[in-house]
Amino acid sequence: EHFKTIKKVLEADNIYYNGLARKVCLERYNTKFYNITEDEGIFERLGIWDKLEEIKEGRITHTEGSSLIFDQTSAFLTIDVNTGNNFSVSKRQINLSACEEIFRIIRAFGFGGKIFIDFLPSRKELREEILTKISLYFEKDTVKNKIWGWTKSGVFELERKRDKIPLKLLL
Repeated sequence: EHFKTIKKVLEADNIYYNGLARKVCLERYNTKFYNITEDEGIFERLGIWDKLEEIKEGRITHTEGSSLIFDQTSAFLTIDVNTGNNFSVSKRQINLSACEEIFRIIRAFGFGGKIFIDFLPSRKELREEILTKISLYFEKDTVKNKIWGWTKSGVFELERKRDKIPLKLLL
């Protein structure tokens, strides 16, 4: 029954014309779980335009001024973890906090295929900790993935099935 309803909605092209898209959106998503804000300038106030610019530039700031620089080609995605100018934060802390942010970025932006992550230089113990942490995050992923781990050159490698058009391409 649910799929029949979806099919009817998709076949009814006019539902998204003549201002009905806004009405449908408000009816479906204006609940206690979602809050729709239609104020003018909301993107500026929430900093959404700035975040979209960061995405387009391939750089996201995180943990105490450090950043993640990502670049997607048709063959693979590379992510570089950088310290920034704050040297009071340890490489260990930056690398470990980057694990969660990398997982979030990969899922949110729709990245897939071969993914290479250049973490800050680390000893064997920290590499094992990073592998464990990344593996725990990707266990939660609903998309098929394979964690390959560290290459001989010290780059972390994984693969993830593409599940949507990457956000960067949509922008």
